Amino acid sequence: MNLTVRRSDCVSCPRSLQRLNFSQRVSLRPYQQGSPSRAPDSPVVKALACKVAAMAVSRDRAPATPTEFRMEGQCFAMITPFTASSNQVDTKAHEAYVKFLWEQGGRNVVVNGTTGEFAAMTLEERQQAAETTRKAFPGIVLNNISTCCLQDALTLLSHSQQTISTERGQQSIADAVLVLPPYYQAGVTDEGIEEFFRTILKESELPVLLYNFPANTNSLISPEMYARLAKDFPLLRGIKNTFADIPLCTEFKEAAPHLQVYVGADRLTVEALDKGLDGIIGGGGSSALAAVFVNIYTAHKAGDRTRADKLQAQLNAWTDEREAVEVLDIPAGKAALQALVPGLTAAVRAPLVQPGSEQQERLKAATHKSYS
Repeated sequence: MNLTVRRSDCVSCPRSLQRLNFSQRVSLRPYQQGSPSRAPDSPVVKALACKVAAMAVSRDRAPATPTEFRMEGQCFAMITPFTASSNQVDTKAHEAYVKFLWEQGGRNVVVNGTTGEFAAMTLEERQQAAETTRKAFPGIVLNNISTCCLQDALTLLSHSQQTISTERGQQSIADAVLVLPPYYQAGVTDEGIEEFFRTILKESELPVLLYNFPANTNSLISPEMYARLAKDFPLLRGIKNTFADIPLCTEFKEAAPHLQVYVGADRLTVEALDKGLDGIIGGGGSSALAAVFVNIYTAHKAGDRTRADKLQAQLNAWTDEREAVEVLDIPAGKAALQALVPGLTAAVRAPLVQPGSEQQERLKAATHKSYS
């Protein structure tokens, strides 16, 4: 039995595909399990079709080879949910959060990033988070393998390259990896930073994106270094720049036009796209307004500048309200997401501090206001 699944068919499905701009024809023969009497329009068959279509989307999005890796659209830097009682990684809430992002239209995520509090997690916890994300998310998974210790980064790289069983078959734990410069030693030279990257690029079987965050690392990957690495390593597929300097970001696009340049600044999607950059890797705040964040890109790419500007203004207004509560971005994002993801708590790890109860209520109220 074949069935065409369209967005209108999926409105009530818990694994909604209604935000996908396609009609996916799928075969349900392997899933009927000897029950040909099931009507094509039954809820069971519709749910199966939705699930199979999600698997097909994941396959369709996979690049032919690692050197052809490209993301399409916005990307979410994920939070890492922790339990309120013991501050341990909350796998159940993590799964619910990942599915929430998918249902809101998210097709690309970063796990174990800055927003995910990777620096406060053990290597084992980071590996667990990556595996949980891979199993629950049909889209593209970038795993941040950044550490000060090169050997630890290589350990995380090796783990990212391993394959595991998912609903979609055997998949590598990550589709690509993200890596910061080593961020503790003072006064390091560009030569030392470049050698760090070269070692990882030589060992990688996965696409690699560099991660530029000078406010946190105290060092800047230069466009010149980026160009040298791009020339020598076909698996280098792009860079994330976490700063609001769009002119500097465009220098990276000019240095390697065939590679992708993402910006870590939620307010700048429209400006970044205007300049020919590839999109935004958004922080915890973008997750709370996920569909808006995704659709800024969609509207801009469709040529609907009026809608893109309106959605950007909506996201910026939410960001203004969130910042007015005077809570750091990661705790604020978690507090806001409590209103949207069942079981997710506002727990963070030191040195971050969980917002007080009044602040949490203000953030949840701001989230509800943005949705209304």
